[in-house]
Amino acid sequence: MPIAGVPFKPRHAYKALCKMAMAMLPEPELGRYQKLRDWLLIVDDEVEFPTLEVAMSFGSIGNAPPLVVGTLLRRAKPTDPLPHLLFVFSAGSVCLQIGLMSDHEEDHYEFSRCGSISIDWVNVVGNDDLSESVRIEYGKPIHRNWSGTSAIAQPVRAMVLDFDQATCEGRFTPIFGPGPAERLGD
Repeated sequence: MPIAGVPFKPRHAYKALCKMAMAMLPEPELGRYQKLRDWLLIVDDEVEFPTLEVAMSFGSIGNAPPLVVGTLLRRAKPTDPLPHLLFVFSAGSVCLQIGLMSDHEEDHYEFSRCGSISIDWVNVVGNDDLSESVRIEYGKPIHRNWSGTSAIAQPVRAMVLDFDQATCEGRFTPIFGPGPAERLGD
């Protein structure tokens, strides 16, 4: 199934995710993200970023509940080569993951490493005992570089349905676009 190539500006979308994460920051973390806050306030910035990594995954395409979840995850060990905070945003069938750029918490490694953010995320919606719950498993993320400032077609160009007639089970698989130039590491 083809999907319309609605244009978007990757850097603006990345900034929107950062703004959501910033709105959720606990008070003690705010001081660590002053440079990010300042960058977010610049409408048409000219800051040069080699990589603004977004990890994207999909689950339950077509029948996901109307669910929006934002989660902040803090790095457990200060020396791990991971961002200090990860922001996981899921809306229905889409899950996006970014590392927030702190002022100095990532000084011990190169922030632009490809694939440093890669969580197989699951949302569980249900009652307290989980007897009647719905699981949305988003699967392995695909990594994209959203540092671009020019408009491009939205990241998914088509969905493929793999359907087993014997079991009546199916799975949608996204076909990402617009092409290799937007993939990290290319």
